[in-house]
Amino acid sequence: RGAAKAATYRSYLAAAGSWRFHLLFLATCIAFSSLSPLQSVALKMWVASMAPGASGDSSRPCLLYVLAGVAFITTTLARNVLLPSASVRASRRMHAAMTATVLRARISWFEATPLGRIL
Repeated sequence: RGAAKAATYRSYLAAAGSWRFHLLFLATCIAFSSLSPLQSVALKMWVASMAPGASGDSSRPCLLYVLAGVAFITTTLARNVLLPSASVRASRRMHAAMTATVLRARISWFEATPLGRIL
């Protein structure tokens, strides 16, 4: 009671974009979730390479950490652009479809439907 039906969610997702958009957004979310632990691992490797008695060059783990950070920022930016743009697109499409349906309704529908339900 009071919950939205699954068909409502399906129509919203369909209005948000094509299956390509959904795959792109899913890939962005997976990359976002994967890059945060990668940053932690890269930082751990970098700190371990700088420890006293550690052999080897610390520039490679540093580069890995920087690349993971840049990738994380880029993925975050992409996610923060994709989701709002899809939401606005879905809202505009659904509102236009609902407005067109109401404006094309027969006069008898307006006489039988209270104004509060239309709004």
